[in-house]
Amino acid sequence: MTKSWKQALSKILQNAQRDFSGGYPHYTDPDTGTWVTLPPEQTGCLQGGKWTHGNWTAGFWPGILWLSYAYTKEEKFRKWALRSIEPLKARVRDNNTHDIGFLFYPSFVLGFELTSDQELKETALLAADILAGRFISEGKYLQAWGPSDDPNLMGSSTIDTMMNIPLLWWAYDQTGNEKYYNIAKVHAKTTLLNMIREDNSSIHLVMYKPESGQLIEEKTFQGYSNSSCWARGHSWAICGFTFAYEHTGDEEFYNAACVLSDYFIERLPNDHIPFWDFDDPAIPRSPKDSSAAAIGAYGMLKLGNLAGEYSAKYAKSAQYILTSLNNNYVDHDNLTEGIVNHGCYSNPHKEGVDSCLIFGDYFYLNALNQESSI
Repeated sequence: MTKSWKQALSKILQNAQRDFSGGYPHYTDPDTGTWVTLPPEQTGCLQGGKWTHGNWTAGFWPGILWLSYAYTKEEKFRKWALRSIEPLKARVRDNNTHDIGFLFYPSFVLGFELTSDQELKETALLAADILAGRFISEGKYLQAWGPSDDPNLMGSSTIDTMMNIPLLWWAYDQTGNEKYYNIAKVHAKTTLLNMIREDNSSIHLVMYKPESGQLIEEKTFQGYSNSSCWARGHSWAICGFTFAYEHTGDEEFYNAACVLSDYFIERLPNDHIPFWDFDDPAIPRSPKDSSAAAIGAYGMLKLGNLAGEYSAKYAKSAQYILTSLNNNYVDHDNLTEGIVNHGCYSNPHKEGVDSCLIFGDYFYLNALNQESSI
């Protein structure tokens, strides 16, 4: 057992003793270090013209338990994981968000891959159908937010969706149904065309004309500004295009993952952990985002395992990031219930700033596993 996994498992075991039946870990309270939880049924919606984000992170605590089961082979983690996914089943028909991938890949797909439980597979495939149903065929993209018939939100698309479509790649692998493959690939092509700038920075949110796919507006929800590069969104893009290349062999996706990684690496500060937005004018007095570092490291390590001229370069950069996370950001002093400190959930909304983030912990563990496979 590696030192990093041993440290992480001590936290996971502590958390597994807690009763999360009323909600799932989201981010840690900056003052107390305890997990702030959200109920599994909460979904994002527009209320009085204001967008309220829902619980898109509920799948990551079960995902952490599944990763722990895979690493230790200890039966207690399997039982805890199965217990933790029960409340999520009610979300499988949620047609309000693209985050159905974040909800059901770490929880049900990963669980199926480790147990071959057919009920988990069937639930995950139903979730994939719901996600596929958000495809706007005329515009060639997956709608990000809101009910699929909401005219105000039908044009929404975010960079985050690139890390929801792995649910569709998986569904194609399981069924051979080209619907999943084609939707994922077409969405990735549209994202490649419209959400990577000439300088290889990424755009968080765009609005399309649904009937044509014409780009109307570049925006952000969690970044510094509409023209800035939000670090976590950029790391989603690195991972997402790496997955797209892995599943299609399309060189355009490989090249996208490479140039996005180059931008990420070039903008890192001396400790290799990005600030929450690469263009925040308050840098260096700006919050760091360890979750963006973990996600980016995972994507670059995965990229490093694929064939390509520059693969070793990205693996080495990712290892620098992981070393910094292990030495300076992992909660060695047991001050919080999370694993990796100094994440930034949403600086504009002042939520989870300088906190542990449940998805940051999940992708940190994935990065540790990916590093060990090199």
